[in-house]
Amino acid sequence: MNNAKQILKQIQQLPLHPQCLEEREHFLSLIHQYIQASGDSDVFAKIVDYRAFEIRELANDDDNTDNLKHTFTCSTAKYLISHSSLPTFPVHYSHIECLANVYFDHILDCWAEYLVFSIHYRAKNMDEAVAEYNESIVDSDDHYHSEVVDDISLDERRFLTCFSNQLLSLSDANVLINIETFIKREGWYEMLYDMEISARGEHFILYQKVAETMLICSSVNIRRWGNKQTWLAFSPFFQSAKWSMKLDENKLRSLEFFGLLGSGSSNDLSMDSIDKFDRSLIQSISNQDAMCEVIRLAIAAPARKLNQLLFEMTKALMIALDQLGFQAVYIITEQPAIRYFFESVNNAYADVSPYVSVCEFKVSEYAPVTEQGIYFSHPMSQAISQCDYKGYYQRVLSVRKQMKLNTRNMLADE
Repeated sequence: MNNAKQILKQIQQLPLHPQCLEEREHFLSLIHQYIQASGDSDVFAKIVDYRAFEIRELANDDDNTDNLKHTFTCSTAKYLISHSSLPTFPVHYSHIECLANVYFDHILDCWAEYLVFSIHYRAKNMDEAVAEYNESIVDSDDHYHSEVVDDISLDERRFLTCFSNQLLSLSDANVLINIETFIKREGWYEMLYDMEISARGEHFILYQKVAETMLICSSVNIRRWGNKQTWLAFSPFFQSAKWSMKLDENKLRSLEFFGLLGSGSSNDLSMDSIDKFDRSLIQSISNQDAMCEVIRLAIAAPARKLNQLLFEMTKALMIALDQLGFQAVYIITEQPAIRYFFESVNNAYADVSPYVSVCEFKVSEYAPVTEQGIYFSHPMSQAISQCDYKGYYQRVLSVRKQMKLNTRNMLADE
């Protein structure tokens, strides 16, 4: 504990006007040393929990506090954090919060950067192995490999990512691309509370192997029905009344037609709200082992390659899940291209839908729609198996164009 006190003194002496990135790295290093010495691994979570509650209690009507990103960037947050301390915590918590807001955009940004720092710290302590990331690797489209890994925390291979030249364990590489893509790029700071989902468990990965270098390009977490109590879809945020239902009788019939429900069971499903639908679905599924949830589909690549890698990953994943015997897949996605492809497959069926869109929610005016849905592996894997990237992209663009036309016609009718 004496060592922790010495580290806190160093933190308090840090300049309030950093001049270079090295000072920011030094701050993260001291935070890491403090956590190691004190065991206070929840320091960021405690500060965020306190401030989030305080901000939401005092928020103005104009403030958007639907998620953590909006909560900590609203006008009320900026005023509270700059004008008040953390009275129920030790004084060094206020010092850490103050410096986090000086060295970074806000405490959430600092928390994410600290996790990235700790990943690189672990890797450097394991060995000094580095490999140069080269964008030409991801241009070698003939070198894609994919596989299901039962538990990535037990995998001993080392991977390169497009976010670091440090060779990382598969577990750390996956956490890093999740932080960079979902948290830092998309603002899903809620994930900071549970990065263990990204660090362990069953994952499907897409990677490239050039010479002795393995570059991870994409990953997704597979959650089987036996662990449904941990499914993201069944967590409070995704069960709230903010989600708009999209179900109809045709979609419910599809759940029977493709074998997820027994004959007549769709009559027992509720379309009133997402929580009622999911509860009735859990009680009605005839073959529970045939359903899984896939979450945190991350694409790690330069911007110019994102669309193609999304296709490569989606194709490989759908085929693999079908081969594994998963009849139905519960998915949460905000990727428009995936939803357009699903719709293109639905268009080939008259009375049923291989993809059932359940509900949707738009976090903000500028964010894409997030959708919860269920797709059936066999018809989807058959459809995407017949596509190369060009054919897939044409299907996506065709549906996108048609949906825009339909929207314009609806507005004109009003």
